[in-house]
Amino acid sequence: MSDYRPIAIEDIKSSLLYENKEGRIYCIGSISRDKYIKVPEDILEYVMAFIKYLDGTNTLEQIQHKLNTVEKIELDVEYLLSELEKADLIVNNPNTDKVEKSEFERFFLKLVDIPLGKYSKAIKNIDKTLVHWMFGVSVVAILLGICFFFIQIEKFVVLDNYKLNESLGVSIFVSLPILLISIVLHESAHAMVASYYGLTPSNLVFGFYANLSSMFYLKIPGIYTLTKKEKLVVWSAGIYTNLLLSAISVLFAAFGEGTVLTIANLCMVMNLSFVFCNLSPLLPLDGYYLLSTIINQPNLRKNSFGMFKDIIKGKGTIRFKCLYILYFLCCISFMVAVSYIQLKYVMIWFAEQYKIHGSVIDIIANSKLIMVILVLICIKLGVAIVKKIVRSCKGLNKTVRGE
Repeated sequence: MSDYRPIAIEDIKSSLLYENKEGRIYCIGSISRDKYIKVPEDILEYVMAFIKYLDGTNTLEQIQHKLNTVEKIELDVEYLLSELEKADLIVNNPNTDKVEKSEFERFFLKLVDIPLGKYSKAIKNIDKTLVHWMFGVSVVAILLGICFFFIQIEKFVVLDNYKLNESLGVSIFVSLPILLISIVLHESAHAMVASYYGLTPSNLVFGFYANLSSMFYLKIPGIYTLTKKEKLVVWSAGIYTNLLLSAISVLFAAFGEGTVLTIANLCMVMNLSFVFCNLSPLLPLDGYYLLSTIINQPNLRKNSFGMFKDIIKGKGTIRFKCLYILYFLCCISFMVAVSYIQLKYVMIWFAEQYKIHGSVIDIIANSKLIMVILVLICIKLGVAIVKKIVRSCKGLNKTVRGE
């Protein structure tokens, strides 16, 4: 063992992750890093004893000796340290290139990142009694919305009631601000419930998942520290809010006519679409996190995709699980289908635009949305390249200095 003296991050703590037939599984992690490792209950005390010695004053050899003589513990300290390093829980980690990235870190092209400092503080100051009253009122509103939907269902099945000025184009344009407001309220619901349970939402991020589907997501560091029930409430808060917005829209439509009826119908359809989309467990959305929490598989996607990655690489003995195989096949089929549909509509739109403008350059020049997206992507890629060059230069300097 070398003279390397590892230092564990200061806020590292343990909390119950889930419980199954085999016993309790704990997580040892850091809210500031939003990372953790899984540990069975029977060795939790031993691992925490090991972490206690990761204060920068001991080498691995010294820690091993203290665990054996002082704590009377036998542990594979090299393996444990490598797990902590992969989870980015070691401050002076020399193996930063081996830190495991989350799915969003690997496949999400981040275009906009909004810090929520003041907003998070404002949410934390909301009285919990008010939250209870808001929930009670929302339940009544949803029940009334369901009743009026069936009472006046004729208002919701006529296509003309979704057209503004008898134009679907105008309706689609008006739907954009409705979409944005619905997203903001959806993520605000997640933030409010997470704050209710003592967590602090940090950032609202917009970008492209797998460079195909646009997506917003809210960073809530430490959500893994909540109980199973609390996690389920946090994950379902956004879906519940969209369902509430749909119900409120139905009430406006039930008593409205003309423009009010049309806008209410558009809002209802938009939010119901949000509900069904977010309930899908095949993308890293609320539905997936609800499913993984219910079945006590917090890394279902990672394990499913990781298993097939190991098969391709031919790594050792692989434990096949029917759940992982089924989930992986469903995910791949779903992603291929969604990608095909998106590509099909993009090609149709592109063909129509080509007939009008006659060249690709003119299509791009006349589409402000494409121009904005291309500029954001170029800026993002430029920043990523600069960061990589800076990291390479720092690594080269360390090599030259012999560090």
